[in-house]
Amino acid sequence: MYGRLRTWSLFLLINFAGIALLALAYMKGWVNLVIERDATRITLVIPVLFFGGLFLCVSRIFSLNRAFNHLAKREGRWIERYRQIAAKSISNASELLQVSLFRKLMWLRYLQRLFPILGMVGTVMGFMIATDGSKLEGIAENQAMGMQLVVQMIQGIGIALTTTLVGMIFMVWMSVNLRLLETESMRLTEQVLEAGLIPAEDSAEPEPKPETPSEPSPQADSEPKGGDESATS
Repeated sequence: MYGRLRTWSLFLLINFAGIALLALAYMKGWVNLVIERDATRITLVIPVLFFGGLFLCVSRIFSLNRAFNHLAKREGRWIERYRQIAAKSISNASELLQVSLFRKLMWLRYLQRLFPILGMVGTVMGFMIATDGSKLEGIAENQAMGMQLVVQMIQGIGIALTTTLVGMIFMVWMSVNLRLLETESMRLTEQVLEAGLIPAEDSAEPEPKPETPSEPSPQADSEPKGGDESATS
């Protein structure tokens, strides 16, 4: 029970703090400024993907809580499966448990790596807009066109900076959530080992070696022969 409350408390604390900072940025007008400057709309795509990732985090926390409940009651299909595997191979059962738990965080890792990539895509597009050479002709004759090009360069640089900033912010936010889930997955693995469902490798008793019959020594063979000779004489 304490573990479940601890997991939910940390998750809610992390994300309420992030949402509070996001609300503060909105009240300051920074969110609208970022959206207005980003003509690529990448700064809207990143938050949508992030909150989809939060939904996956919530689903994963529910799954971990169910696993902790099954472990406390010593029941559940996954416990029986790992008991069967542990009976055959201790090391394989332990490794399989860790791989199974961390594999379920795969999509969250993909999202974590995707956010800075989207930010870099916005950076490249911003610099492409800033360095667009299609309007360079006739700048010397037309001052208004020159001013328009300066505005375009400022807009492109703004897109490059804002998309990079948004991508990094949401990557850090997702990394904290992912780290929490990884820690809880490791804690579940440790409790399974401590409960004896998958015995630790060090505690496993070595298999007894088959005894091989000892060969008789030459001295033992010679003694009965000597006794026989004395008897015949």
